[in-house]
Amino acid sequence: MPAVGMDGADHLLSKIEDAQYVANTISAWASRYIKQETATQPPSVKKGEISVSEGNHKFLREISSDNHQWLAVLERVEVLAGRPS
Repeated sequence: MPAVGMDGADHLLSKIEDAQYVANTISAWASRYIKQETATQPPSVKKGEISVSEGNHKFLREISSDNHQWLAVLERVEVLAGRPS
């Protein structure tokens, strides 16, 4: 993989312009390998309520409130008969 020069930047990317440059460079590189998915409209949720739905029919859950959206990954736990987990 080719190297990217960061003349004048410190290792913490303290300057916002350095951090933005690195973020844009990584984004451009990763876009070659990551499949873009079209964004779906979050469900309409009344204030004070929460909506939870399956994201990929496996372990991903989409959680929405009236003004926030989250993704949660549930870990699979297998329990064998007769053995404590």
